[in-house]
Amino acid sequence: PPHSAVRKAILAAIMSRHHSGYQREAWAKELVAFPLPWTVPFVAMLLGDYVREIPAVLEQTLSAEWIPLLKKLGEDNPEWKTLHNSRTVSYWAAFYRRPCLWFDDYPGYRAAVRFGLWDEKTCPKLLARCRRMKPQR
Repeated sequence: PPHSAVRKAILAAIMSRHHSGYQREAWAKELVAFPLPWTVPFVAMLLGDYVREIPAVLEQTLSAEWIPLLKKLGEDNPEWKTLHNSRTVSYWAAFYRRPCLWFDDYPGYRAAVRFGLWDEKTCPKLLARCRRMKPQR
């Protein structure tokens, strides 16, 4: 990529770790234009963000060329993949279960499945129990 594009990718990667969810979301939209091996960990971290709008944006905007890159990251780092999956379940249970958002509708879960980062072995008892529960109003 041209020199200015590399600078933009570096800035987007750095800013994707910002403390503000609004900033992370804005920079995630910039970062998706750079499916490069070194940007993959930054995007993967955003896929597991607790602010559900961020994985939702990524689910909608990441192109198919990201799929093999993200799958490889998960395969090469099984401990990280397990941690990512556990965080996804934990964030859903802590922040989104009570407002009646089914786990299957949680953007972090859908994105993890789409991009090959989900392992069905993660938290099976919790997920089975939560999927059986009726939404609480």
